[in-house]
Amino acid sequence: MNEKILIVDDEADILEAMYLLLTEEDYRVVKALGGNEAMDRFAAEDFDLVITDLKMPHPDGSEVMRKIRETDQDTEIIVLTGYASVETAVEALRDYNAFDYMNKPLDDINEMFIVIERALERKKLRTENRDLLDRLREYNATLEKRVEERTKDLKNARVEAELAARAKSDFLACMSHELRTPLSHIIGFSEIFLADHPGDDCVENILKSGRKLLGIIDDIITFASAGSGDIHLNYGKVDLKEILKQSEMMIRDEAAKKKISFVSKTENIPECIVADEYMLRQILYNLLSNARSEEHTGGKVEISAEKVLMGTETAVEFVVRDEGIGIASENLEQIFQPFVQLENYLTRRYYGTGLGLALAKKLTELHHGSIRAESEGTGKGALFRCIIPRTPPG
Repeated sequence: MNEKILIVDDEADILEAMYLLLTEEDYRVVKALGGNEAMDRFAAEDFDLVITDLKMPHPDGSEVMRKIRETDQDTEIIVLTGYASVETAVEALRDYNAFDYMNKPLDDINEMFIVIERALERKKLRTENRDLLDRLREYNATLEKRVEERTKDLKNARVEAELAARAKSDFLACMSHELRTPLSHIIGFSEIFLADHPGDDCVENILKSGRKLLGIIDDIITFASAGSGDIHLNYGKVDLKEILKQSEMMIRDEAAKKKISFVSKTENIPECIVADEYMLRQILYNLLSNARSEEHTGGKVEISAEKVLMGTETAVEFVVRDEGIGIASENLEQIFQPFVQLENYLTRRYYGTGLGLALAKKLTELHHGSIRAESEGTGKGALFRCIIPRTPPG
């Protein structure tokens, strides 16, 4: 045992007897003959337990305990008292937070050791609890510092992200200007030349390629702007039948070259929807353009719209169906990722940036809508469902 005990009594024979009993149990024991020696010993050394007689010449046991508690609240104290002074011993338990008292003479040695062990156990638990509390305080202090540092890191990251977003916006604006301007000139001069020289295949190819490249630039800029939150929707009433008609007309010429037929079903739709007309047209165009590019010669593309419920709110579901190359089940989510073109023996015949469906998804989500693809597998066509709330939330 490593516990250190100070025993205090003004009777040398009792002091010696207790010393022998305790050292036999391997306690480290220090004797103090009277109160003055006890206070000197306690001031010079640390103890786990003090066993002190109550009735001693000045200073008595009460004075010893008072001095101990002035500087130490953890050391346990056991009071030795005669039968006639039990009431005083109880007062000591209360006033000086003594652990217990034992009556003199010590007739039951086993009982004495039980009381001592319990006192030392309480001291051990108090010490462990204090250590745990100290570690908890230290951890809380460290945690507060870590939270502060993490908050600072997040603020710095946010600033860096804002700077990066601003730089991206500046780059997109620059790219838009630097690429659009010469392309507009190429397209414009090609249109003027063809007006005077119709049927020139070379110029027609230049015009076609220029328009396609301009469309790609528009897609990239719109997708990047949507991802950075730079797009703000301009809500207004949109005539559904008219916008479906316009979207179909945008790809009619290309579809006609592949002898692709269109079927439009719009009987059960509301007259209008509150949305951003330009963005909604872009969504439908991208879905139809995707269907057209995947459709084989002589195939069919079907577009329909109907009123549905989205949760508890009214919405419009646009469905675009084709009979083209289809999509494997494991790729149904992947096709909405930007710059993705599924690679297999069927799809290598078709080319594009891989932004169309990703952009359609972004713009749909900006409208608080949803979009998904369905297919029974490769070679079995595909179906795209796009749901847009009839009116914006809030």
